[in-house]
Amino acid sequence: MTPQNKFVLDVLLCSLQSQTNKLHENLLVISALDGKILDPLMLVDFSIAKAETFWQSGKQLESLEVIKTAEFPLSELKYNLSSGQPDRLDIIERESDIYNIKGITSFVLGNVKNALLFFKQSLQLRENLPNKKKVAACLNNLGIIY
Repeated sequence: MTPQNKFVLDVLLCSLQSQTNKLHENLLVISALDGKILDPLMLVDFSIAKAETFWQSGKQLESLEVIKTAEFPLSELKYNLSSGQPDRLDIIERESDIYNIKGITSFVLGNVKNALLFFKQSLQLRENLPNKKKVAACLNNLGIIY
């Protein structure tokens, strides 16, 4: 297995473990990958999984710091895509994920006003995507605030 393929598999593992609440295992993968990922899209995916793991572990401030590292590569990816490419939907989905994580961490930290703003931004992006389960999750997050 090439080192690049190993990185891809580790980032996928990190994302899956984050979604299945295997937080301790994920923290180990995160520490092994930290600072080694150069591909912008993979870095965004890794940062999202890392931020999710941190907020689920009660590390809200760390989650917000990590999500900041995803914003620059994501903005560059958005800038380099033309609006007609199907990959644009993948970029929009990741942007929505970032707003959602910001909303969750803001809410947990007690900043309801920012949480509401981030959840609305996430929903606005999600409404144009095919995954309606994540639209429902955005609406649920807004419902919790209200």
